[in-house]
Amino acid sequence: MKELYQALNTILEQKIELYDRLIKVFSEEWDAVTEFSRDRLMKTLEQKETLLTQVGELNQKREAILRKMAEQWNIPVEKVTLRKIAQFKNNQWSMSMILCQKRMKEQIARIKKMNEMNRRLIERSAHSMKESINVLYKADSSYTPYHADGKTDQVSLTSGLISTNI
Repeated sequence: MKELYQALNTILEQKIELYDRLIKVFSEEWDAVTEFSRDRLMKTLEQKETLLTQVGELNQKREAILRKMAEQWNIPVEKVTLRKIAQFKNNQWSMSMILCQKRMKEQIARIKKMNEMNRRLIERSAHSMKESINVLYKADSSYTPYHADGKTDQVSLTSGLISTNI
């Protein structure tokens, strides 16, 4: 049983490290969107996907350990919780597990908040770009230099100055 406690504690510590890295990636994602950097955004999305895959793998390992514990205690796996595991007197990692659980709850709450903020930012940015395209299109949608026969008109370039003095 000692090996299972130790393995579970190691997994919890690894998840904390992954969550810290994930929080950093969410922050980088925000920066990439606000700077309109597509390449940087794609890089952060790849990093996020990699980290989420690693979290999933750790969850599978954690679930396997919980199943082994449930078998040894002869109880359903649903009843094996981190709180219960930490309460056992022969578990020398109980304090570490409790601290890990608290830290992970905080991290997960922060990740959820950052994910929601990034989602809203991306939605607003997409909406803003769509509106800008509509404005540009409507500016002179009646004129087109292209004809049905494939020929084009010579387009004269016009420009103007806008005074910003008040």
